[in-house]
Amino acid sequence: WYLWLVKGRGLPPSKVHLLRDTEASRERIEAQLDKAAAEVGPEGTLWVVFIGHGAPTPDGLDGVLVGMDAQSDPDSLYARSVKRSKVVQTMDGANAASRILVLDTCFSGQSAGGALLRGLQPVIPSYALKPAGSTTVLTAGSATQFAGPLPGSGRPGFSYLVLGALTGWGDLDGDGSITSAETVQYANDTLAATLQG
Repeated sequence: WYLWLVKGRGLPPSKVHLLRDTEASRERIEAQLDKAAAEVGPEGTLWVVFIGHGAPTPDGLDGVLVGMDAQSDPDSLYARSVKRSKVVQTMDGANAASRILVLDTCFSGQSAGGALLRGLQPVIPSYALKPAGSTTVLTAGSATQFAGPLPGSGRPGFSYLVLGALTGWGDLDGDGSITSAETVQYANDTLAATLQG
């Protein structure tokens, strides 16, 4: 994503805020989100890409992007996470021509090793995940689906396929323009073709 934004989209490296692994605490996620939203210009596009764990909020009406330093207890998980709605709200407030949020996470509260928390509500009503503002949200799955790597690969499935679609693989009608609908359709079709059993 970093290389595509810098080389493919021509963004200055100083305008791309990358948090990897242990760097992605709640405070850093929020600080970099605020910084990016303040830096984008009225002709620009604000891109936010999150690849990691998600979980439902305790009331089941929203999802959280889990910070890397969250522990396996409810107080820590929610204190160390960022609400999806807060990310969308911050992005909607940015003075940008467009805003795109890519979430390679699910809000089921599940990981490859099982539930992130014991007794965590595994489903968020689908209406709760619909953005209320002007941000386009591309997400790896519905509230009942698990987001994971591409089969046979350690690559995060959805974000890898979205990035591939944006580099040209997803121009399904061949018109030289890639829409969000084409991007999601490409990701869905490709993932469906790779699944076995």
